[in-house]
Amino acid sequence: RPNLNKIRIFGCETYTKILESLKKLDERNKKLELVGYTENNYKLWDNQERKIVIRRDVIFTEVTKEDEETNKRQIIELQKDQENEEDQKRSIELKEA
Repeated sequence: RPNLNKIRIFGCETYTKILESLKKLDERNKKLELVGYTENNYKLWDNQERKIVIRRDVIFTEVTKEDEETNKRQIIELQKDQENEEDQKRSIELKEA
């Protein structure tokens, strides 16, 4: 049976260490997207430089774009609920005054 421990969600966000020499306040990692695999490494898409980068040491945030959209919808719904509650409180305060 094949080992599936290194299989990740296609297109998920990843962070990898910047290999060039850095100054004290420079960023130390870069956000990339997983686009494939090699034998022992990951193929990552660098959207800023518009090229594929191959790295072995990668940190994954396996949140799909669909999950992000669902989370945004939930946040919007919560904001609407809070606004409705505030409107109800204001109308009660106006009626009492």
